[in-house]
Amino acid sequence: MNFLITSSKDPSRRTRSLCKELEFVLGGYYLQRGSLGFGHIFDYARFFNVKRVIIVSEEFRNPHIFSFYNKNGEKIGLSLVAKSVALARERNVLNNVFSGSLVISMSKNFKVKEYLYIVSSLFGIKVVFDEKIKLLKKYSTIINLNKPKSKNAIFDLSFLTLKNGAIVETGPFISIKCFKY
Repeated sequence: MNFLITSSKDPSRRTRSLCKELEFVLGGYYLQRGSLGFGHIFDYARFFNVKRVIIVSEEFRNPHIFSFYNKNGEKIGLSLVAKSVALARERNVLNNVFSGSLVISMSKNFKVKEYLYIVSSLFGIKVVFDEKIKLLKKYSTIINLNKPKSKNAIFDLSFLTLKNGAIVETGPFISIKCFKY
């Protein structure tokens, strides 16, 4: 297992749903936080031998900041700050694909490769440039960086998979407005 996904304490229903969707598309494990402190979260991470811990924090009861840690509790790089999050159920897209292998890529219209490598280092997943269909024959899920739909975002994150030979979106759609130290 590569990821342990959890939330800030007392998360909203929407944040819990996002964490569960990320559990599927990233092939990770969702840990209900409850009253667990940081130390206990990383005890779980070491027990499950995960590569990354993703903690989703909220602003106004909505998922807002994605912070990345290694299994020993050391922060990895920057946090991603979301402008908006659309859950799979809100977009009526597939969300029952449990990812076995991941790769990061970008859409042809996305030109800022620096963001691609920052996101790659946060997730600890390699970047591969190839046609999406070829990638999905080798990997079960692509974390795809797209040109933002909103002018107040720097990029959009989507997750792609194959269904009956066609490329389809799966899981949440996350619009990123900035990075945070």
